[in-house]
Amino acid sequence: MYSMTGYGSAHSQFNNFEINIEVKTLNSKYADVRLKIPSELSSMEVEIRQSVVKMAIRGKVEVVLSLEDMRSDQNLCEIDEQVFKSYYNQINRLSNEVDFGSDNMLNAILRLPGVVKVHELSISADLKKAILKVLQKALADLHVFRQTEGEVLKKALDHSVNQILTHQKAIADLDSERIDGVKTRLRTNLEQHLKKDQIDPARFEQELIYYLDKMDIHEEMVRLQQHCLYFLEELDVNDSSKGKKLTFISQEIGREINTLGAKAAHSEIQRSVVQMKNELDKIKEQLANVL
Repeated sequence: MYSMTGYGSAHSQFNNFEINIEVKTLNSKYADVRLKIPSELSSMEVEIRQSVVKMAIRGKVEVVLSLEDMRSDQNLCEIDEQVFKSYYNQINRLSNEVDFGSDNMLNAILRLPGVVKVHELSISADLKKAILKVLQKALADLHVFRQTEGEVLKKALDHSVNQILTHQKAIADLDSERIDGVKTRLRTNLEQHLKKDQIDPARFEQELIYYLDKMDIHEEMVRLQQHCLYFLEELDVNDSSKGKKLTFISQEIGREINTLGAKAAHSEIQRSVVQMKNELDKIKEQLANVL
């Protein structure tokens, strides 16, 4: 089992370039990849996105890629001297004509268009391969992180489902007591309104059977147990993405628990139902983060 949230990073040096990649993931129903990469690598965006989606499967994913040229002797930018002199001469002439100060003229000229030229990084095919290799390392690191977190989620889910099964067994043990209580209550209520000689035993038994059939929880108990066992089986299935399937099963578990609560008519059973609902809420919270 894997968690949707995770973190992975990797870095490497290729020739004179320092490559750093960070990958962060959060829970989401679908794959939502957001890339923060240098503009020089825009041609790689589709390939990077495909690699991320293939590994992440789903979730909100943020990829931050930085590329730094480590060559100290390389001028990544230069001043166009002709443009600089042209600006300087014009500004100097205007300062004499209109009588304004020429303080901070250097900073002002450097901000003007065309004065400073920035050299774009040269991205070779080998550098692109090196970047993709670092990306795979970062994704592998993320994979390990999500697997570790997934094992924690698995233990929590296993515990909650087994707690539901424990309460289900407690309800099964109380069911005969519940039925006897229903029979006694119905008979008492009837005798309070009618005299014994006015009660038709055969008709009473017939109505009692009909009423008890309406309150029978055997089918719900069987289905609840089956859903829980199915859930536990799926936890052990070797599948990288099973969050949605487990969510569907948990919904079926919830339906049976709600029906038990509606039919309970017994204080101790109601308490067990409340405990099962509490465990089901924990399951829902955990499943929101399962891949």
